Amino acid sequence: MKDLSQQELLHTLKDAMGSTWNGVSERTGIAPRTIKSYLLPDDSKGRRGMDKFVREAVEKALAQEQKKIKKSA
Repeated sequence: MKDLSQQELLHTLKDAMGSTWNGVSERTGIAPRTIKSYLLPDDSKGRRGMDKFVREAVEKALAQEQKKIKKSA
């Protein structure tokens, strides 16, 4: 997961959850507006980079979702 860009990481979590961006926001505790700023292209003026602790929270949520998927398969 370390190889994924912040945009790829968020999209992967959203897909794994089968949810909306609001669902991702609720799951991670990241405000929807902040998530949108993480999703902007690298050269966008409003883009924000993820802090280490935010990325770790998203990676943890993704790992938990992937674990659920494996159990149900």
